[in-house]
Amino acid sequence: MDTAVSDKTRHRKLQYTAEFLVWAAEQGLTEGDILPPSEAMLCNFAASFAGKLAGGMAKAKVSVVKGWVQRRGLIGEGGNNLQNVLNGVECKAPASSFRDQRPPMKKEHLSTLSDELDLSGSCGGIDHAMAAVSVGCFYGQLRGGEILPQSSDPADFNPSVLPTVKDLKAPNKNGDRKLRLPKTKTKQSRGKEVVYSPQPGRTSPTRAWREHIQVNRLGPDDPLVAY
Repeated sequence: MDTAVSDKTRHRKLQYTAEFLVWAAEQGLTEGDILPPSEAMLCNFAASFAGKLAGGMAKAKVSVVKGWVQRRGLIGEGGNNLQNVLNGVECKAPASSFRDQRPPMKKEHLSTLSDELDLSGSCGGIDHAMAAVSVGCFYGQLRGGEILPQSSDPADFNPSVLPTVKDLKAPNKNGDRKLRLPKTKTKQSRGKEVVYSPQPGRTSPTRAWREHIQVNRLGPDDPLVAY
C-alpha cells in the first residue's frame, strides 16, 4: 500500500500516526489499548483538534490512524459518533484554517507573461524555457513538480522521474504532440501522457516547446526543461 503513494504523502502519514501515538501516551494508553482503537478513543482523538484545525484536516488524521491499524490486520472502529465529532470539529474550525480561494490561471495571464519575456533569442534561452513551462503546465494541467527539477545541477537530474526532450513526441498530422511524464503525484510508477494541440498566437504550447528546444539547442537525452 505504501508504494502506491508519493514519498511526501508517506512522510505525512507517518507524521499523523506519530501524533496519534504521542496523544495516546499522554492519555496513559498502552499498545493493548490502542490496537485496535475503540470508537470512543477515535472520537476523543478527533475532539482534541477542536478549535485548532479544520474538520478536513482532523478527518485526514483519523483516516490515517485507521489505515495504520488496518495494515496490522485489525479494524479501527468508527461510526456515527465519530462522524458527529468530526462535524463538530469542522464547526469549531478557527478562521486561520481557511484561506481565500486563489484566482484561476487564465489564457490572458499567459499572454501578459509572453509580452514581458524576450523571445527573440538575443538574451539567452531562459525566457523561452519559462514560456514553454508556463503554457506547458497550463494546457497540460500539470503540476510544476512533474516537469521542473528541484536542483539546477545536471548531475541530479533523474530521467525516471522527469521528462527528457525525447519524451516530447513528434507532431502528428494534426500538429498534436504527446508528452510522456515518467512519474506523477498520482501515478508514481506508470506516469501518464498529456497531449498538446496547436493554439493560435504566441501562447501555443506546441510552438513554445519547439522554440524552447531550438533556441536552447537541446538534444534528445537532455532534460526537457533546461537552458
